[in-house]
Amino acid sequence: MSRRLVLGPEPAFDPFKDRARQGEGATPSTEIRWDNRKVGHSLSLVALVSTVTVVTGIWYPDVVLVGTATVLISIIIVTRTMGSSGSRQSVNDQWKSVRTGDVGFSLVEGSVQVRDVRGRKFAAAMRLDSAGSDLVGDLGALIRAMDDSMGLFVSVSMKPEKIENILQKDRLSDSLASFLDNLSKDAVGAYAARRGGMWSTGVLAVGYGKRPEDLSGFESAMRAAIPEREWQRVSANGLCNRFRKVEVDHGLTSFYAAGSELSEWLVQLPSELAPEVGASVPAEFVSPIRSDEADYALGVSINPETLRLGPSVGLADSDLERGLLICGGGQSERKELLKVIIDRLLDSGKRVLFATGDREAVDIAALSEQGISLELGRNLVLNPIDPDGAPRSEYVPQLLTTLEVLCGMDLRGAVDLEIALNKAVALGNATVADVHLGDSSDTENTPDSNIPVVEGHSKVSLIGINAIRMLHQGSGARAFYGCQTAPMSVLTEVPLAVLLLSLGSPPLDRYAWDLLCVKLAGLTHDENLIVILDSPDNLRVRNRQYGNRDVWSETLLRTLKRRGPIIVGLDHPADMSSGALGVLSSFVSLKLREGMDLKVAIDFLGLSVIATGIHSKSRQSMRETSFLRVMEPGVALMIRGGSQTCMPVKLSLPQSDIRPLTEDEMIRRLAQVLRADTVKSPHGPDSLLDCVAGGERNLALRVLRLLMKYEPLTEEAVKRFIVSSGGSASDDVQGVITRLERAGLILRGHELHAGVSYTNYRITMKGTMLLRETETKEGSKDIGGF
Repeated sequence: MSRRLVLGPEPAFDPFKDRARQGEGATPSTEIRWDNRKVGHSLSLVALVSTVTVVTGIWYPDVVLVGTATVLISIIIVTRTMGSSGSRQSVNDQWKSVRTGDVGFSLVEGSVQVRDVRGRKFAAAMRLDSAGSDLVGDLGALIRAMDDSMGLFVSVSMKPEKIENILQKDRLSDSLASFLDNLSKDAVGAYAARRGGMWSTGVLAVGYGKRPEDLSGFESAMRAAIPEREWQRVSANGLCNRFRKVEVDHGLTSFYAAGSELSEWLVQLPSELAPEVGASVPAEFVSPIRSDEADYALGVSINPETLRLGPSVGLADSDLERGLLICGGGQSERKELLKVIIDRLLDSGKRVLFATGDREAVDIAALSEQGISLELGRNLVLNPIDPDGAPRSEYVPQLLTTLEVLCGMDLRGAVDLEIALNKAVALGNATVADVHLGDSSDTENTPDSNIPVVEGHSKVSLIGINAIRMLHQGSGARAFYGCQTAPMSVLTEVPLAVLLLSLGSPPLDRYAWDLLCVKLAGLTHDENLIVILDSPDNLRVRNRQYGNRDVWSETLLRTLKRRGPIIVGLDHPADMSSGALGVLSSFVSLKLREGMDLKVAIDFLGLSVIATGIHSKSRQSMRETSFLRVMEPGVALMIRGGSQTCMPVKLSLPQSDIRPLTEDEMIRRLAQVLRADTVKSPHGPDSLLDCVAGGERNLALRVLRLLMKYEPLTEEAVKRFIVSSGGSASDDVQGVITRLERAGLILRGHELHAGVSYTNYRITMKGTMLLRETETKEGSKDIGGF
């Protein structure tokens, strides 16, 4: 006996098979599915207008005749009226020539030629008339894959459509249409809203090339990036008319698509890549590489999507003025890149001062026929007491800061040492041997004689003097004791000067870099002088010995940047302080290995990664760090100042090494430079005043004439006389007075008035004879009112 059913006996037939209610159906999925996407033009309105016109012409022919006559008469009257008024207006007004537009379009041998402010180029266009049931390809990949060296224009038009109109045209699949017919009107609208709405869409792409032949691969590239069958090439006449009417994207609604489909098709960001390149794509890294005007070409760009070589890229003068950092790679690879940059700079007429600590980089001097190389401690002496034309008030505090490397401590409290340096620098021709701490009798008297003078000197000042002794009598004497080999103003006039700073002692090397940077920063602004610092030890602050090293390195870079263009080459960018990195705006990175360097490079290059908020899985991408770790030799990542896009670059490195200079050639070139340094004075080679005053000859002459006329005078009185007679408040009057006193041309004395001691100066007999001799040779000229 069969088991009884709970709901009763089994029916004799299936009731669902005989159910025939209209509007009910089944569909396997409610996702949007298209049978045909093409936008069909409705013929109902055209048929209605044609039918009404034919019926009216048959039954009421008079109405048609009267209407036609009215239209013709109106056209004739309007035409004649406008013509006569235009003729009268042209007689009364004056004609003016209209300047030719900046943009023009014409047909040349069946191709469209575009003329703009950057020159002439040819254009071709492709339009997508329809699309298949599935949108294949990726428009984002199309933009990145196209050769856009001359430009690329992609237009996507979107016009909202009602889903009811699409249903009436039978564009959706039958099962989906049956499902939607069974829903209410509000439910159908919600269905479309959840899928981003319905749109009639069209796509037009315009590519450019220097020659018509360059456009031959444009159509193939379009069909390969988006493999749709309905791609059609726009005729040359049609494209030219679109350009002239400024309606390039007019009438592009050619197929239907849902908003969810367009969002994936237009802004698709690939996330499933090979495991060795990471899970997400850095947004800035895959941006299209644009061709830009570069003053100094470094190579060609690499398209990150197709790895094809793109347009030429390089650096501009503005990038060097904002500061350029070249990091990573080995010393030899960075040296080759610097050779390319220096060669480009020399070809453009720039002068280069290249300072390095690598002995193998000295042969860079052979890039120029007038290039020289100097080695500190061998044929180059840097005199710390010689300010090289920098204001003494700015140079002495910086000189005191440079000594902190040798002392290993902060010297901000070394007042006696700063006074001693100030006196030595004021002499003009002093060396480190002239720096000494004077006793209480040498200190200047204060207006209040009741203030006691402290005997002895501070411990910090004594430590600083020991550092000076190291430069005078110790291991640094060969590099810093004596007169400077040549002024910085002379070395910077050479087309290419290579300075080797390698003394074998880390403190001395760092001090040498500090001193060189201070001297270069004191030069006048010169945009044609490019300073290149290769592996400067003074900018490495990661293993600093005292606390203010990061601030000092930032200050040095800012002063060097104010002087003119600067390039810094360093193997580890993480060695620099964050403030110093912020001074430099342009960045070229070679292969990096350390994690700290990768963090700095990623932040500087703008390799931000979109890893959350778009996809369901939250990941951390390592693609950019992987690329920086495994870059091949000759490949770099570059970002220019003011830009937000990082560019992979294939560098154009030289194939053969340059021939190093021989010892005889270098001696001959150095002799020419040093002879140019001995500039004869226009007032005679044996002028005592020139030997004493140096570059302050006119100011020294004015001081002597003042003392001759109004002696005795205090230093403050001399300053006020100089300023009131047209001089500058920045004139180094104290330094000139010190030099004249040291030469015995003036005499310092003291006078006591009302219990207050004043220091004043008188001219000596030697000074009087020098003044008369000078006036006899030059004539009794009144200089500055004296």
